[in-house]
Amino acid sequence: MIDTTASPAPLVSVIIATYNRSATLRWTIESVLRQTCADFELLVIGDACMDDTAEVVASFGDPRIRWINLPVNTGSQSGPNSEGLRRARGRYIAYLGHDDLWFPWRLSGMTEALESSGDDFVHGLVALLAPEGVRGVAGKPPEGQAYGTFNAPPSGWLHRRSIVDVIGYWADPASLSRPIDVEYLGRAYKAGLKVRHLPALSVLKWPSAWWRAYALTEGYPQAHFAALMSSDPKAAYDEVMQGIAIRLAEDWDPRVPVRVSARRLALSLQHVVGQSPLWSRWPLSDVARWRAQQFRRRSRRDRGLGSPSQ
Repeated sequence: MIDTTASPAPLVSVIIATYNRSATLRWTIESVLRQTCADFELLVIGDACMDDTAEVVASFGDPRIRWINLPVNTGSQSGPNSEGLRRARGRYIAYLGHDDLWFPWRLSGMTEALESSGDDFVHGLVALLAPEGVRGVAGKPPEGQAYGTFNAPPSGWLHRRSIVDVIGYWADPASLSRPIDVEYLGRAYKAGLKVRHLPALSVLKWPSAWWRAYALTEGYPQAHFAALMSSDPKAAYDEVMQGIAIRLAEDWDPRVPVRVSARRLALSLQHVVGQSPLWSRWPLSDVARWRAQQFRRRSRRDRGLGSPSQ
């Protein structure tokens, strides 16, 4: 791989954290290289990968791509993302899951929004695809919920590199009682940074637990949209939007607002209690971390992974 450290700093540093997913990583990288904003560097950070990921990355022969493989597996995107932040040279930072896809306008739209607004951190909409089709859209802040309590996938983020000087790097998941991406976004907001939601969809995500992704050896679900994005990204977008519309029609239920309101109230109460200085003095904080660790273990099992070293 060509060393680009002596070249001019790019506008955006794109960080892909990956572990043994070379089959889908190729499509993910292709979606970055198709961006209408070409002023970027792509940092592919392996979490001690043991497959042919290095060869797949090198096969592109693009000087904007850098491959770094961590010597020790961290079992989380936290380690690779933090390493990417240390090595990033761009003014802005974007993240992309190793089996997610970007539409070609993803970087251009978000960089323009960030530059024109003076915001520090923006996040957009992400379509979630399951075996039965589009299951939903993530990234919009639910009404009445604070940052740090809801899911906004990092593949839809863009933030200034300078925020690292304010909030630091990604946390060790073992120390948290909530997902690391939820915590990082919440930490940015709590620090007083300007965080804003952009109501535009530019990312496709296949949550690995829904697909048992690491158990797959063929029939990868990204193949269809990767091919369609290459030939006709507008058609790919229209197909996703149609799937979203069908899902909304199927899920409509007049009782939903009541259930949603109850859930929001519970999450808000959890957030308020979690911010209390008494929280860390109670056993509840230890219980919350234990529950989060149990959730991470179940999630790894559902994805087809075993222990954190795998």
